[in-house]
Amino acid sequence: MQIEIRPIEGYAEYMACEDLQQITWGSGVVPLNLLLTAHSNGGVVLGAFDRAAPGAPLVGF
Repeated sequence: MQIEIRPIEGYAEYMACEDLQQITWGSGVVPLNLLLTAHSNGGVVLGAFDRAAPGAPLVGF
């Protein structure tokens, strides 16, 4: 596993954050609009991507 940590970019990656939360926690996810609001107001939304896997999926944030 080769992990790259970098800022989340684009709609698809923000949706991947929401999807990963749903898979991991079930309920109580931080929705897409809150992640985007945090980013738009000076917050940092980072993702951990597995560069060794096909498609470099999001594995954490």
